Amino acid sequence: MKRKILALLLLLSIVSTSAFSAWYDGLKIDDITYDGIINAPVDSIKDILYQYKGDNYSDALLTELQKKLQDLGCFTYFYPEATKNPNDSMGMIIKFHFYEIPLLRDVVFEGNKKIKDSDLLDTSGLQVGTFYKGTEMSLAKKKLEDYYKSKGYINAKIESSLTSDDKTSTVSLKFTIDEGRQVVIGEIAFSGNEKIPSDVLSAKVSSKTRSFFNNGYYDPTTIARDVQTLMDYYQSRGYAFARVSTPELVDISKPDDTFERVKAVFPVEEGEVWKLGSITFAGNTVYPTETLRSKITMQKGDEMDFTKFNEQLQQIASLYYDNGYIYFNIIPERTKDEDNHVINFNLKITEGPQATIRKIILNGTGSTQKEVYRRELTIHEGDIFSRAALIKSMQNLQNTLLLSDLNYDIKNTEDMKQVDVIFNLTEGGQKNVQFGATFGGTVTEFPISGFLTWTDNNFSGTGNDLSLSLTLSPSTQKVVLGYTDEWFGDIPWSNGFTLTFRHADETDILQRGANSPYYRGHASAKAYPSGYSSYEAYVAAGKATPAADELMEYESWRVAVGYNTGYTWRYDAGSLKASTGLSIGVNRASYDEQYDPYNYLIKLYADQWQFSNLLSIGLSWDGRDLVQQTTKGYLLTQTITYAGGVLGGISNYIKSATSFSIFRQIGAMKINGKKQKTVASFASSISFMFPQYVLSDGSWEEDAQSGATSSEMLYIDGMTIALGHDVLTDQAFLFDNKLSVETTLVDKMVAWDTFVSATTVKEYLSEMTGDPSDYTWYLAAGTGVKVKIPSLPIGLYLVKDATWTASDGFSWDDGSLFDFGSGIFNGMKIVLSISTNLF
Repeated sequence: MKRKILALLLLLSIVSTSAFSAWYDGLKIDDITYDGIINAPVDSIKDILYQYKGDNYSDALLTELQKKLQDLGCFTYFYPEATKNPNDSMGMIIKFHFYEIPLLRDVVFEGNKKIKDSDLLDTSGLQVGTFYKGTEMSLAKKKLEDYYKSKGYINAKIESSLTSDDKTSTVSLKFTIDEGRQVVIGEIAFSGNEKIPSDVLSAKVSSKTRSFFNNGYYDPTTIARDVQTLMDYYQSRGYAFARVSTPELVDISKPDDTFERVKAVFPVEEGEVWKLGSITFAGNTVYPTETLRSKITMQKGDEMDFTKFNEQLQQIASLYYDNGYIYFNIIPERTKDEDNHVINFNLKITEGPQATIRKIILNGTGSTQKEVYRRELTIHEGDIFSRAALIKSMQNLQNTLLLSDLNYDIKNTEDMKQVDVIFNLTEGGQKNVQFGATFGGTVTEFPISGFLTWTDNNFSGTGNDLSLSLTLSPSTQKVVLGYTDEWFGDIPWSNGFTLTFRHADETDILQRGANSPYYRGHASAKAYPSGYSSYEAYVAAGKATPAADELMEYESWRVAVGYNTGYTWRYDAGSLKASTGLSIGVNRASYDEQYDPYNYLIKLYADQWQFSNLLSIGLSWDGRDLVQQTTKGYLLTQTITYAGGVLGGISNYIKSATSFSIFRQIGAMKINGKKQKTVASFASSISFMFPQYVLSDGSWEEDAQSGATSSEMLYIDGMTIALGHDVLTDQAFLFDNKLSVETTLVDKMVAWDTFVSATTVKEYLSEMTGDPSDYTWYLAAGTGVKVKIPSLPIGLYLVKDATWTASDGFSWDDGSLFDFGSGIFNGMKIVLSISTNLF
């Protein structure tokens, strides 16, 4: 009946509009009035109506006006009425008659004793003060029932009722709850299982018994998943027709229990182990049977694993989907050999027509030029449709980092030979300002810094990055202006520019000892700092830093311009990028005349402004699915940095850095109602500092330290490399390895990270041997929270450190937390971890 009334009113509205057109088309709208408003936002309605006062009437104008009113979402229906303006023969007045959607005035819960009203209201999804459209009550009731069941109230009953008040145009909802007794799992058992032990099956279910660490709620949804998990496990072991049923509940409550404690017994019918028999194909004309059979690696006589078999059928489906056969279907018809327990399959294939892409439509591009997104696509209009290319296109679009959400639709044409691919884009915040305080920096900087970063990730809608960053601390001030364009037209040729200014107050710097040569890196010169009488005394003390009154301080300045460029070759398996960059900078140091620096480079920088120029050459292979929130793939990089030499400048060295990372998703869990992924990764890097060829005397320097400062050399900082260990600088070789398991807590923001790492270094390349026992290994393991914001990659970890040498074995580091004795139990450390490359 209600629909008939709405249809009649809609018809009246159309007739009314037609009448306007007949009588008042072109007349001036002198005024727009309304009635029927009780709860709808008056100001918003007035703002809409005011826009049309003074305009000349037309059907298009009225349609536009009505759409804006309807978009407010406040009305069941409304219709306009027109009258002539008695004071103006060429004018008219429009009056809207509104019929509001009722407002939700109140939500009442009765009978709930164990769960608070506020928790129930949050669960229901209802919001007091919003317009009630009629379906919310039934949806809320279902959510409340599911919520109670998830808490173990499997017998809870909920009744709902609605009270309307036409005078105030409001409704009130009431939920009457009979909670029943809460059910918890005291024991999990199995019956009928003779071939697979109960402890093996117990490890497969996610339901848990009640304990200090687990509430043990009996949740029917979790139980249903457990039943399916057990069946899948049996069927993966060859028990093709095994059955697992919903558990039988046995009351094992204790006298003092306030809940019902049950023993959940899963009934199991194992049956016999079945094996794979013959596989035949029917209906395939595009691909020969041999090609399709090659996608199934299971062999005749293998235990029948349905999970694996279905995955291999998907490989056949992918072969068709990636060649445009989007209507492909495969039906595995099976016959059983009861005597031999063998299952034979006849795979019936329907190929359908091959589809090409007619149109590619991009919705939601906003102010961004469509070409920014189109150039990322690996599918094109006129191509044969490929699901693999579509997925790769989706990944490329996400890797622009311009989108907060992305999905696609495929629309078939009538002849089923073409498709339209529609990408629905939701652009995220592309301009951002971040500021605050952080900890870290390089090994020579003050550890606390303030930072301010302004970034436009989509400058003028081109997808280019423009950024300005400022770092301030008591010891260091740095300003960096950068601009990067990843494309040159439609060619994947990147170009970037940076301008950097840095000032630093360097403190606690070594001075040159009396009669000592300047430190140029190599041990043969036997340089020693002030506070020691000889090089031998310095070595005997373990090269310990001398007393504070023997140290010096100085100021340093650097101004540099940089340019980098690279070309990317894109393949299905990943992207190959070759890049190079040039940085030209001038440096200066200043210190009091009473000081004499131990490091010869500092003295040279103090004499006058000195160039420090470097050229970098890089090659990378990126096989990751996503740049952020990577779930699978790998990344291999090689970078050579050439400083000084033919480029000129004081710093003279060659640095080689090779790194490899691999990622794999190993699970997922629900966090705050959203499924979050757990990803394991392994990263390994090896770096060398080589001496530089110096044109002045035509010789190689003995060590890289003679041409590089401490911050240019390799080092362990205890914050990004070998977490928790002491700082170790001026190293020529670094080998770092890290295994990590990371679970996202908040998308793109926070993750929980657990890691183990092993790192070794050598001060001079001449000390390197092929025997791992000649090295000192710095070991660390820990867990903690990690911030994923690119401009603030900071983490807080609980860490246990150790050192290993062939002579001494493991030496466990002391820690101030959880100190229970000696060895591995002698305490842990809280470590603040941060990348030194903040921008």
